[in-house]
Amino acid sequence: RVVLEAQANAIPVLAVRRPGHEEVVGDGGELVDPDAELETWLSTLDLIWNDEAHYEALSRRALAHAQRHDAAPAEVATRFEKLIGGIVAQEPPT
Repeated sequence: RVVLEAQANAIPVLAVRRPGHEEVVGDGGELVDPDAELETWLSTLDLIWNDEAHYEALSRRALAHAQRHDAAPAEVATRFEKLIGGIVAQEPPT
């Protein structure tokens, strides 16, 4: 949710490339490999921070990514309730 909150405020995200992050960040940010050198992190942050055109493009895409239907709070809550309901309805192990 932290990524989506940032993106909902048109703030691009810089994150480590890990399972699930590509889907959460989408095209509204930059991902860096976990074994990347510090220089890669710094140059990526520098690009986001100092390249106004790049920042604006990421910002627009971040906002659009946060506003998609499957990220809406009501949709997330509905999916969560269905998931929990399915778990609760399961027979306890014997």
